[in-house]
Amino acid sequence: MVSYVMPEVSCGNITRLHLASAIQDQIGFSKQVSLLLVDAFFDHMKQALLADTDVLLVQFGRFSVKKKSSRMGRNPKSGEEVEIVKRSMVSFKPSKHLRAEVNGDASKSLSSFTQSGKG
Repeated sequence: MVSYVMPEVSCGNITRLHLASAIQDQIGFSKQVSLLLVDAFFDHMKQALLADTDVLLVQFGRFSVKKKSSRMGRNPKSGEEVEIVKRSMVSFKPSKHLRAEVNGDASKSLSSFTQSGKG
């Protein structure tokens, strides 16, 4: 497993440019090629989700499309009942390793998983 350090994020969000910069720094590709890689990755994910196919990134998580049926809701301002139309939404379920790292549980983190010889 290759470890890397993300560039400083001053705005609180990681953007396409941050990701491209990380690829450029870690792998040495040009900025243009790095941006193309980032865009190709996200375009591939988007096309899979549009085709109703789950996107599984091992040891990170799963993106999937959930179908929501129509239901009755209430306008909070007026109290009027309105129909909320059926729709699709993208859902993300983190892997147990990502959850462990986010929650600070080092015993279940990815680094301990790979050090144990299972990864």
